[in-house]
Amino acid sequence: MRRCCQGAQEQYRAAPRATLISLDERVTPGEVHPARLKQPEDTLAFLCVIGLSPVDAIRVRARLLLGVFANVLLVDYRYDRGDETERPFIRRPVPAPLLDAHPELNLPNARAAAGLPLLSGDEYFDQLVDDALVLIEHKVRPGR
Repeated sequence: MRRCCQGAQEQYRAAPRATLISLDERVTPGEVHPARLKQPEDTLAFLCVIGLSPVDAIRVRARLLLGVFANVLLVDYRYDRGDETERPFIRRPVPAPLLDAHPELNLPNARAAAGLPLLSGDEYFDQLVDDALVLIEHKVRPGR
């Protein structure tokens, strides 16, 4: 599953705006490449083989794709194209310069988060995948 997510990230990271095709274009069924049909089948089959119900497999796959697409557009896209001064703004709930501009605000959690080490885009993505794997493990747990 980790390899699948990393493969999707690599593919979409190379062309992040491809995640927006469904918003920007109308694609007819005949224009869809057969591989586009095979990939969901393979993922759903894998998730069912490891013990998820078909409903849970659909939900987990959707969650994984949402995570990949969001990360590619909101983190990787900006991180890969931004300079060092912009990167701290990408993955912080509230970036430190914004907090510094408003010292009068009582924002202890945002200030604590701003002081944590900044992860690379890949480290951030690895955490996203780790969280997805925890979800899968929970769903396949016996007696659930």
